[in-house]
Amino acid sequence: MAGRRLLQGLTSPWSIGFSTFGLAYGGYHIWDSTQSGAKYDLHENLAGKTYIVTGATSGIGQATVEELAKRNARVIMACRNREKCVQVRRDIVLNTKNKQVYCRQCDLEDFESIRAFVQKLSKGKFELDRIDGVVHNAAVMSNERKVNKDGIEKTIATNHFGNFLLTGLLLDKLLAQDHPVRLVFLNTNIIDRKCELKLDDLNAEKAKKYDGYEVYKHSKLANAMFAKELAERLKDTNISVFVADPGRTKSNLSAQMDAQTFFLSRWLLKIVSFGMGERRTEKAVRPVLYALCDPANDGKSGIFFDRERNVQSWNEITLDEAKRAKLWDVSESWSRLATHFQQLKNEIGEAAVGLNEAPTVENATKGRNWKRLWLCLAINAGLSLLGGIMCYRLIVDYIPIFIQRKMYGNDQCKVSNDPIPEPMGVICAAVYLIIMFVFIPAPFIEWVGYGSDFPHAKLMAILSGLISISTAILLGFADDVLDLRWRHKLLFPTLSSLPLLMVYYVSGNSTTVIVPTILRKTLMAYFDVPPTSIDISFAYYVFMGMVIVFCTNAINILAGINGLESGQALVISLSVITFNFVQLVRVDDQFWHHLLSLYFLMPFTACTLVLFYFNRYPSVVFVGDTFCYWAGMTLAVVSILGHFSKTLMLFFIPQTFNFLYSIPQLFHFVPCPRHRLPKYDPTTDTVSMSKAQFKSSDLRLIGKFSLKIFEAFGLLHVEEIEKDGEKYMEINNLTLINLVLKFAGPMHEADLSLYLLGIQLMCSALAFFIRFYLASLVSTCQQCEDSMNPSSTPSESRGLLAGESRFRSVVLVTSFAEFCVFPVIQRKWEKA
Repeated sequence: MAGRRLLQGLTSPWSIGFSTFGLAYGGYHIWDSTQSGAKYDLHENLAGKTYIVTGATSGIGQATVEELAKRNARVIMACRNREKCVQVRRDIVLNTKNKQVYCRQCDLEDFESIRAFVQKLSKGKFELDRIDGVVHNAAVMSNERKVNKDGIEKTIATNHFGNFLLTGLLLDKLLAQDHPVRLVFLNTNIIDRKCELKLDDLNAEKAKKYDGYEVYKHSKLANAMFAKELAERLKDTNISVFVADPGRTKSNLSAQMDAQTFFLSRWLLKIVSFGMGERRTEKAVRPVLYALCDPANDGKSGIFFDRERNVQSWNEITLDEAKRAKLWDVSESWSRLATHFQQLKNEIGEAAVGLNEAPTVENATKGRNWKRLWLCLAINAGLSLLGGIMCYRLIVDYIPIFIQRKMYGNDQCKVSNDPIPEPMGVICAAVYLIIMFVFIPAPFIEWVGYGSDFPHAKLMAILSGLISISTAILLGFADDVLDLRWRHKLLFPTLSSLPLLMVYYVSGNSTTVIVPTILRKTLMAYFDVPPTSIDISFAYYVFMGMVIVFCTNAINILAGINGLESGQALVISLSVITFNFVQLVRVDDQFWHHLLSLYFLMPFTACTLVLFYFNRYPSVVFVGDTFCYWAGMTLAVVSILGHFSKTLMLFFIPQTFNFLYSIPQLFHFVPCPRHRLPKYDPTTDTVSMSKAQFKSSDLRLIGKFSLKIFEAFGLLHVEEIEKDGEKYMEINNLTLINLVLKFAGPMHEADLSLYLLGIQLMCSALAFFIRFYLASLVSTCQQCEDSMNPSSTPSESRGLLAGESRFRSVVLVTSFAEFCVFPVIQRKWEKA
């Protein structure tokens, strides 16, 4: 009965009428809210012009940069989050084919950051020869009151005082130019809705409850009053001032509010926002482009454009000259314009001598805070030294304990059968984790006690790396104790890589790969223009997962003689550290990533060096699978966080060859014995290649094919024998160790270890040669792995290349010196 009445009510004429009216009215309202008047296309070619856009990593700011880049303009993206800016810039460059888009860090709530930004634009290699327009787009809104390091509420600091200070510091440079300049301030018509300027409460301290929306409106009103006053003061100059209202647009402001809103209120706001209509950014950007670039506005100033590019009347409060002048005075005082202006002049004056210097690599490093950098590295080095001392003392103390607990092995390449403690790598791994945990606060000391945004993404990167390393250590110890199967050794590293890959994903890191020059013509059939890079999206995460699985097992496969596991890890670690230091000087945009790699690797190297001292011939301890997994995962983590995973694989050339060479036995195409260690001859105290023997009839087709390939290249020792009336085949075990013994013949274990570590050193030198020499042959210098530098101008790139050969020579000489010195040190240790 109730259902029938409900159905009758819904089908009644009144219900149908109201429903139809509601749908029509709502549909019209949504359609009207998302329109931008007549279609507008800016046909101007902006080649040769330069524009600055604040808040350019999302929303209208990002759309403005993209539209300007499409029209061949040079665009400076002034952004708070540099890492996100790098990613957005790269996407814009790929979409527009305009490389004249550059990232510059500028946090409008941080007045020192604003001065540093203007300083870079006014001197040295970052200096701009002209500025044709500035788009003041950046804005924030919050549900919680926060203050910056100057004690100013963040919303008003960003939306008004930051714009005021940035304009004030740029003003001299803009007025000195001999061409028109346009300043465009993004604002909104909500300032007309019962909004009054409260000069006595600009810091939002007097209200009983903080209202983020009201504070936002207040900041926008102050910004509009500043724009109006600025237009009046700059009459009869080359600078025009405009205010543009893009209309209600889906932007990052709503996301900022959502993150701080109760989830029920959040969804209610989303429904209301949908009902009110939010414009797409490609439409909302039209009034901004119209005010910034359209020739129709030449010679005009002090105009407020609405979303349809019509002239909008100013709020009555903005017309009050006395209040505008008072706000100007307050803004000068709160932003400390005079102080920052004088400091800027002093900084530019001190650097004036270097304005005419050629943009070399040495000049490119002047902008970095080397004092803070060396402080963090010094703390890390000190903790690394402490970790090395702890490892030494603990290994000495735990040797008898391991033997007492029956945690030991026997050296199969020695006459004596004395017990050797294993896995001693777990002691060094535990010390390493302790050192890293203690070090975590050091890179973030500068944020202590300040209200500026904490770099959570960087902290998450460190924590995710430590989680993956910890799980690898746990897996290695489990393998030492339980002797895990191979399927577990492949599955567990894959799962332990998930925290690292998730942080890589949420941090917005790039999945773009550079297309080698030789492949670009081939790919022209699938692209309109020859692609220089391709975003492979999910496939890149698969690749990184494979890198992690490979690295955690590669060192474990190339093992079995004294000092080899710890020695190869030590050589790779030192090579990566050398690469990181070189990249710190060479490249701007990957600065933090290589620094992070050093933070992980310096303690690892110190602990590994001590372990190598005990593990070298004759071994006092065995490192165990724990060390192999720990070392492999640590190197994989730094390569992913440091964005040089492809370069790391160059340092793993011996391990990669050993893996490929071992595939027939690892995948059982050819019978594989439990251990493939070299064969020890006690009469001569030498080792020779070990062999595997099996029936020829047991060999499958793919096994026969792989052995034929190896035999054709001289990489296989094969003998056919007959036993018990059946044919047997005897081959050397497929490892790099046995291959060296095949070519060099039987030798002492210490010499074999030296040979293999020498190969590792030679391959590191080869890796540097490939990375710094041959990479330019595969792809042009502007498009190498690290040369898609969003913060470098064409002149900077030329300066980078000018010093490139010097770094290549230094790296190669360093690698060669390591190769020459290492055997001498090894022999001295043997004598000792």
